[in-house]
Amino acid sequence: WRSGEPIQDARALAWLAYYNCRSQPIPAVFRQAIEQNELAIRQGMATAAVFNNLGYCYLQMGDLAKAKQSLLEGLRLSPKTGELHRNMLKVELAVAARAKRPPDRTLLIEARRHNPLTGDLAWDGALFGAMTATYCDDDTVRDRSVRLTFSSCRKALDGGIDPKWIAALLKQFPVLKRDNRFQELLDPSSDQENTAPSPHETPTAALPLINPLGG
Repeated sequence: WRSGEPIQDARALAWLAYYNCRSQPIPAVFRQAIEQNELAIRQGMATAAVFNNLGYCYLQMGDLAKAKQSLLEGLRLSPKTGELHRNMLKVELAVAARAKRPPDRTLLIEARRHNPLTGDLAWDGALFGAMTATYCDDDTVRDRSVRLTFSSCRKALDGGIDPKWIAALLKQFPVLKRDNRFQELLDPSSDQENTAPSPHETPTAALPLINPLGG
């Protein structure tokens, strides 16, 4: 499918966007999927799943305002859908990172309420704790957030997250190093300083996308 090609079936457009994003999650695919999802919505497939997937694509492209707008529309249609709450948390983490402020705890609570505690969600909790510890101005909140980050990192490792992500987190948020227990979570046999990705990337292939056809 190329931009401008006439696909009249909204279901086919939404499925194609979903499939391509799962198969090849790269910027060019996300840009195309935004166009496909928006066209599917205009053609009548204005479902929570399509709004979720559109919001995720906008998030990946860094357009946080449009990501939030799409996700809120999805939540209006389906307030209990877990993927929507996970993506809302991811948007909040990205907004807070740009503003260098603590993220809104409500979004973490809602994401945990509507999703099982997978390694990915635990990782988002670790990011939440690390950012709060870094940007808050209350020592009690900071210490509590460091503890939250440590427990979330342990759960993330139990859920299959590679230890190099912990190394990346410690490098980006030095405040965490006040808790020596983080060293227990690192893999001393690997060169993590050179291989650690950005903590804000997605650590596994379990992308918070929804099959728009319900399969």
